Amino acid sequence: MNTTPTPIAEVRIRKTAAAAKPRSAAHLIFPKSPVRTAPAPVAPPASRSAANIHIRKKAVSAPPIGQIALIPRLRRLVHDCGPNRNDAVIAAITACIGEGVNTIGGIIAVLIKVGFNGGHVARFVKSEAGDHPDRHRWRKEPDGTYALHV
Repeated sequence: MNTTPTPIAEVRIRKTAAAAKPRSAAHLIFPKSPVRTAPAPVAPPASRSAANIHIRKKAVSAPPIGQIALIPRLRRLVHDCGPNRNDAVIAAITACIGEGVNTIGGIIAVLIKVGFNGGHVARFVKSEAGDHPDRHRWRKEPDGTYALHV
């Protein structure tokens, strides 16, 4: 074992020379690193024409059997209200709540069968609900049902 200190440059040369493996000329022709190629061609995006759009109508569940008898009476009520559809929808919603159809989904389903637009009905159910009988026609209970002010 040699106890004399060796210069740093000599240590580096010894480590590199010892670690180096003998190489042939093959590494110049066939490099070990992968050869980069162009990415695979990607298909163009599908056409985004409006002709390919299909609109699905929202499914409305049929009212229960007990509510089917309510529909002819509501049609007569709406006919008796006159030409103003806003007054007619308010009267029909009030009648539905009074007859026990007290969820917004049930009210909308019944009044669609009568001939109203579901969005028109929903707007009035929500806008006319409140806790003050002076300003609101019905109230919304904590369980999500609607009840008339007594």
